[in-house]
Amino acid sequence: MIKVYLVCHHFKEGDVFTIRLNVAPIDDLKLHEEIIEPALVKLTEALKESTFLWHPIITDDKHMVVLDGMHRVCALQRLNYKYIVTAQIDYFHPSVKVCNWYRVFCIEGDTTKLRDMVSRWLRGEGYEYSLTSLEDLRRGLGKGELSIGLVFKDLTVLGIASGKDIVEKYRIVARIDELFKRIGAEVSYCAEDEALRLIREGKATVIEATPPVSKQDVIQTALAGRLFPPKTTRHIIPVRPLFINFPLKFLRGGSLTLANKLLSKMLSSKLLLKVRGRISVDRLYEEDFLYIFI
Repeated sequence: MIKVYLVCHHFKEGDVFTIRLNVAPIDDLKLHEEIIEPALVKLTEALKESTFLWHPIITDDKHMVVLDGMHRVCALQRLNYKYIVTAQIDYFHPSVKVCNWYRVFCIEGDTTKLRDMVSRWLRGEGYEYSLTSLEDLRRGLGKGELSIGLVFKDLTVLGIASGKDIVEKYRIVARIDELFKRIGAEVSYCAEDEALRLIREGKATVIEATPPVSKQDVIQTALAGRLFPPKTTRHIIPVRPLFINFPLKFLRGGSLTLANKLLSKMLSSKLLLKVRGRISVDRLYEEDFLYIFI
């Protein structure tokens, strides 16, 4: 039996959220999103110079779908590693949330001319769209009646309809992203509420509202061998383990059983510190709590 290390988080209501930390074969993992090549190259180079894998990736415990850590998986594959440390969770636990990224575009120029240019492009590509309100856009996205919305600085809204499945809808999102990049827009990604705040305060030229993604969408897409474009999903789990600092040399190959025994022994010898989340460490962590090994 493969040895695992368990992190158990107790909710006030009495429920327990369990994370299984273990070493798993990379070939057993299933990705659900494409990687961003420049980010992958940068991470690969960093891992070449590193001795340890700092953090575990997050996976669904039933199907081994990677929820967070796509780039770490691909970077280790490129470096011919066979194993990776995983934090396996019950993906369908109600405390686990899957959210989507909104796009925020900033570009100089007349808003009306920009909207006309985007409208011509949509017509030329054969996408159906109409003027709508912000309230109707949010309702339409939630019901699946609309695929994407573009909200301009003057708060006019274009709702784009599509009968395509969720992956194809995000292919359209990616094409619109490329359009704005080609015309010189700066692109950033944030949560829905933050994007709406920026457009209402006049700090963005256009925001792109994206369709919601369900947990079933993520699992079915990964099991079918398909991939969403980058920056589709944003997973928030109640707690996240950090700084396992597992030696990379034990992930190159050899005995999986031995690697797991070593991981369990290492983690058992460390102090597990529980700290409040929603903070920036090496990135922003939206989880309520972080479990840090020291």
